[in-house]
Amino acid sequence: MKIISICSVKGGVGKTATTTFLAQALHSRGYKVLVIDSDANNNLTDYHLRNTSVDEIESRNLYHLITGEMTPDEVIYSGDIDIIPCTLSLHKIGLIMTSKPTAIMHFQKSIKRLDYDYVLIDSPPALGYELTNALYASDVVLIPANLTRWTLQSIQIIQEQINEMKSDGKKFLSVKAVPSIVTEKENQVLQSMGLDFTESFIKKSGAVKTAHDNAVWLKKDSAVFEYFNNLAGEII
Repeated sequence: MKIISICSVKGGVGKTATTTFLAQALHSRGYKVLVIDSDANNNLTDYHLRNTSVDEIESRNLYHLITGEMTPDEVIYSGDIDIIPCTLSLHKIGLIMTSKPTAIMHFQKSIKRLDYDYVLIDSPPALGYELTNALYASDVVLIPANLTRWTLQSIQIIQEQINEMKSDGKKFLSVKAVPSIVTEKENQVLQSMGLDFTESFIKKSGAVKTAHDNAVWLKKDSAVFEYFNNLAGEII
């Protein structure tokens, strides 16, 4: 199993879309995939469980797993791609779990016991318990970044957090920034910055937003799907 966190402290960089469609690309290659929504804005949850009642999702989700009230099997919703969802109640988790420092290790161990090839965690766009929880559980970290004045700072903040974890003994297989929602020219500029970017990039396309807004899969023969498929090939 490989656990991948998709992280950014800046919104609007395609973090949830990257999680969604990278998972689909991995699934299309025959892998068994689980996605975890660790962002209380719950856009990933809405994409996968749009026809599931709010009451049902509220009754069993990531909050109950982190607090130890439920097991992973109890909070997984099955589909072509399985999901552990979240609701707005996840906003409370940081305050609740400050008195339980071992909970992060419990989350990591409970996820690693599951039978999946890949687990993708969509983390919130802010430093806090949810992001730290996701990073500690992860083998690979992907940081979506586009060409804005805050790009370098956003990557640096995540990298500093990762470096602190490394100094405490946490090991990562790979940490890379992903050029996301960019033109080919913008990708070239990012690649020239000397940072550790993936060779693959996610081109700016209305098809991504449309598919995500409508909770539909990208067409496998489309050019835009190929961007995520290339990224999948690079991280396998």
